[in-house]
Order: sequence, then C-alpha cells, then structure tokens
Amino acid sequence: MSNKKLTAKQNALLHLQEERKKLIEPFLENDELTEGSYVEVLQKCGRPGCHCEKRPTHLVSRVSKWIDGKLKHKVVRIEDRDHVRKLVEIYKKHKAAMAKLAKGAQKEKEIMIAIIKLKNRPYE
Repeated sequence: MSNKKLTAKQNALLHLQEERKKLIEPFLENDELTEGSYVEVLQKCGRPGCHCEKRPTHLVSRVSKWIDGKLKHKVVRIEDRDHVRKLVEIYKKHKAAMAKLAKGAQKEKEIMIAIIKLKNRPYE
C-alpha cells in the first residue's frame, strides 16, 4: 500500500466533501424560488392600427416551464418582473448545485474505489 497515493486520495475526498457542504447551503436556506426560465420577448399585440403591426415592439416577460412534456408559459406582470427574475435566479442556483453534486458524487465514488484498491491486501 502506497502511503503517498493513499494520502492524496484521502485529501481529494476531503476536498470534495468541503465542496459538497458549500453546494448544499442553498437548500438549507428558506429562500423562495420560482421554477422555470425567465424570458423577455418582443411581440405583436394584435390590435389593428397599433405601431407593432409592422414589427413586434411590446415587451412581454414570461416564466416558461415544462409540464407533462409541454412547454407552458406564464406572463409576468410589469411590476413583478424584477422580483420574479430574482426568484428564477435562485432556482437556477439550486439546479446548478444539484448538477455539481451529481458530478461530485461520481468523483467521490471513483476516489473511494481507488482508496479500496490501495488499501486492498489480498488473502493468500
């Protein structure tokens, strides 16, 4: 058993554990969030004679979310845009943390397997 290799793998595992703690922090806070994607688009209103008939000029904010395999949109009121944008950003942070946690879990597993191989002393 190589002590240098074993120590390096153990340190790598401890480092991943510290990263994991940081990634879990958003889930322990009581912040509200809004699931989906915040999108701002220009569109036509459909009223005859409006200046938008030639080119879409009305700014519409939406939160888009997949429900039962279909993309659903919810229009956001003008006065709520900043608040909803912040709630969606919090959701994005949670999703990114979950993805990093999944990658970290795979790395942890690989390091643990390597540690087992380094500690292994076959019976003879």
